[in-house]
Amino acid sequence: MVSKNRYRDFVYIDDVVDAFIKAYNGNESDSFNLYTVATNRKTTVERLVEEIRSQLPFDVTATYDGSTPGDQFGIYCSYDLIKERLNWQPKVSLETGIKLMVDWAINLPISI
Repeated sequence: MVSKNRYRDFVYIDDVVDAFIKAYNGNESDSFNLYTVATNRKTTVERLVEEIRSQLPFDVTATYDGSTPGDQFGIYCSYDLIKERLNWQPKVSLETGIKLMVDWAINLPISI
């Protein structure tokens, strides 16, 4: 398949940090569990690129050509266990996360 159809489960960094804090502060008897920090949503490379493009204040073109050798085609996960045990779930949507990331990147100070 074409690389634009590959998919991942993207989680915004603030949600990841929140999950780490909840796990750190969690029940001591629960300290050896592994939790999946995820959104339970497949996001294709094409969808991700289009969302980024829609947030940029200028036009860009994208070319989809192959993939990284040895990389898997797609992955997404369930966050049911961490929701059940630590009351965690993602709060930031893909659209909001991309907007926050693009705004951050565009406003980076440039030093020459």
